Amino acid sequence: YGGFHITQFFHFSPLDTQKNFMDNTGLAGVGMLLVYLIPTFFMIFGWFYYYRKNRNVAMLLILVTLLTTIIFVWYMNFADGLRPEHRDYLAWVNAGKPGQMPVEHREVRVRDYFFNAGFMFFGMWLGLAAGCLLIALSNNKNKFLRTTVAPICLILFAVSPALPLTQNYNLRDRHRNWVPFDYAYNLLMSCDRDAVLITNGDNDTFPLWAIQEAFGIRRDVRLVNLSLLNTDWYIKQLKDVEPKVPISFSSAQIDLLQPELNPFMESTRYTLPFANITVQIPGRKQLNALRVQDKLVLNIIDSNKWRKPVYFAVTVSEDNFMGLDPYLQMQGLAYKILPQPVPEDKRFDLDRTLFFLNKVYRFQALKDEGKYIDETVKNLLNNYTACFIQTAYSFRTPMAKLKSQIDSLEKAQAIKGAKIAPDAAVTVRQKQDSLDAQVKLVTETLDKCVSIVPWDWRPRMLRQEFLTNFGKIELAQKQADDALKVDPNNPEFLKMAVQTYEAGGKPQLAIPLLKRLLPLEGDQWSVCMELARDYGELNQYDNAVAVVSQYNEEHPGDRRAAEMLGELNRKKTGQPK
Repeated sequence: YGGFHITQFFHFSPLDTQKNFMDNTGLAGVGMLLVYLIPTFFMIFGWFYYYRKNRNVAMLLILVTLLTTIIFVWYMNFADGLRPEHRDYLAWVNAGKPGQMPVEHREVRVRDYFFNAGFMFFGMWLGLAAGCLLIALSNNKNKFLRTTVAPICLILFAVSPALPLTQNYNLRDRHRNWVPFDYAYNLLMSCDRDAVLITNGDNDTFPLWAIQEAFGIRRDVRLVNLSLLNTDWYIKQLKDVEPKVPISFSSAQIDLLQPELNPFMESTRYTLPFANITVQIPGRKQLNALRVQDKLVLNIIDSNKWRKPVYFAVTVSEDNFMGLDPYLQMQGLAYKILPQPVPEDKRFDLDRTLFFLNKVYRFQALKDEGKYIDETVKNLLNNYTACFIQTAYSFRTPMAKLKSQIDSLEKAQAIKGAKIAPDAAVTVRQKQDSLDAQVKLVTETLDKCVSIVPWDWRPRMLRQEFLTNFGKIELAQKQADDALKVDPNNPEFLKMAVQTYEAGGKPQLAIPLLKRLLPLEGDQWSVCMELARDYGELNQYDNAVAVVSQYNEEHPGDRRAAEMLGELNRKKTGQPK
């Protein structure tokens, strides 16, 4: 709460709500903290001044402020990073106290909105304190304070709201933030008509409800929120309100539904009679208790009898699938539940997903570049990454086979020592055109992903892998350079650039990047080894020996460094191995 409180009026950085100023060296942190606390000190002045004027009203307002701020932390039982959840502590004790005691470091997300009432009372007290100070100055016997200081304070107080307005407006302004709308639209459009879509939490549920109700988009899709599925009123609403969700429990049975200890000690096969599928119910070790939502997921699938298409949103974690994993096929941003087990090579519907990505999904949020993107928005956008990456992965094996066929044809003709026959040349050209077309499609797909999540290294790295492996070295180098412009100190981007330059036969350009990577990478040996090899490629063995020697000094006893030093010294002197 303290981080939220001190940055309500102004802040030096948007990240200061997560910062411990006492970690700063010397008096810098103390000084910054004192500056931040000026509004709080001013509020406390107002407390004392107003208490002397009207004790009862002051006590009421002070207590309400404390109740909605500091005391509220205890009332809500927020995690403080000092003690574990009680159930986690008991489980740790029962397991024989293995390792360190589990500690809840923070809540699921930064939830400053819990303290909205407290912030309002804080603002009210700043106004009261301003009035108290003006009264004190205006009634002071000192003429300078009455005639000069008081008017100056009046002007400063009048313009002071401009400070928090300018400091906080951009962080709270969402009038051009289309990310929730786009994501809700894309998730709904991933479903067939009259579908049931099972969602996980708030970010994959509330935006969908909003565009269904406010814009009338895909109202045929019924959302089933897993969190709410543990409440009786919500289950009855799903069962009785159109579009209805197939649920076989009666109202009386719904009232009696309660979480219970998992009756299955070990993972057990269970057949849903009406759906005619067999699922693997997790055992007690994997799922200690069966929640109401777990029972309802299976009941909905069984009661539906495949009349309506049923989906899980990609935001739903695997531990909520209740053994339905073998029947899931990823289609865009949703997993469709099918009546037959899905073969491993069919778990991802490539054609349908490509259609969604290229023809259906909206990415209007991309038009507002430079818009402040907070952690929650990033997490939502990161859900697109899996969709794009899985699409690219689907091309990897067929493209590798196609390249292998081309290489084999060219190698066969080279061995014969003759020119490629006309028909063979046509075949090679056709296969090469097909390969180039697939490289272009994969690259464009990953380009779109990079434009959506420019901070995510994974689509950039995968794009670089495709370009490098299939002969587009120059383009791979350009993409790697562009990535480093976005984040020059990103270790993954540095590795990506190193790989492209090495693949292109330019170790001299990879060496400066490896030097930058060395202090950033946890596995320093791999970087040192790569750096030494690049120096060796350039016959700069003195530099290679120096790099490995320094590592050997910092990590005495590492036999890998000693062995490589011996190998480098032999190459340097031209001695046989």
